[in-house]
Amino acid sequence: MANGVGTAKLQKHYSLLDGRERTVAVLEAMARGDAAEEERLDDACPRGTYEVDDPSYRRRMSYAATATQLPCGSVRRDLGVLRAVDAFAEVQAVLRQFAGDRADEAFDAGWHAALAAARATTAGAGLGVVGATGQPLFQHLAEIRADALWLVDRPVAAVRRGLGRATAVQLLSTWDAFGRFARDCVGVGPLVLARAVTAVPEPVSDPAVGRPRRFAA
Repeated sequence: MANGVGTAKLQKHYSLLDGRERTVAVLEAMARGDAAEEERLDDACPRGTYEVDDPSYRRRMSYAATATQLPCGSVRRDLGVLRAVDAFAEVQAVLRQFAGDRADEAFDAGWHAALAAARATTAGAGLGVVGATGQPLFQHLAEIRADALWLVDRPVAAVRRGLGRATAVQLLSTWDAFGRFARDCVGVGPLVLARAVTAVPEPVSDPAVGRPRRFAA
């Protein structure tokens, strides 16, 4: 009886509980299996009429912003990687020139050393156009240069085929999926959505053309 009277008195204050207090009380009632108390607490929750923005607009703006940041960040990162690969490839011309010049100098040094050693012998008579192996000198020099340039060309080609192509394929896949989301779920093009939501104005042009396509080919 006493418990019943106490509960009845306590019920009068249920409507005064704030959100946190009501949550704690309901969870404690649920934990001890007191369904009646849980129901009384829930029924006493104040009800009100609230004015909110159109959910179809506000939700769409919210998930548009959330779903844009990640793919655009990924696209910006991948574009940076492709620029770095291109910069590495641009150094290739300088490296090739250096490697070719060093091969020429090494060949000239070896040739002059062989010529000096052969001058006192009859073997030196034929060293003007044909080397000691019987191979034409210019052909021999061309092969040496090709070997030297291969050491430069091979890593550049490997980076472009490996890192460059994999990054480009990933970028294009991300942009394609983001484009479908922008058009089908939000109703605008991917560039419009990217420029509207992201603080960094990139991509400023469609990433699906130009450098990524060249690497992915």
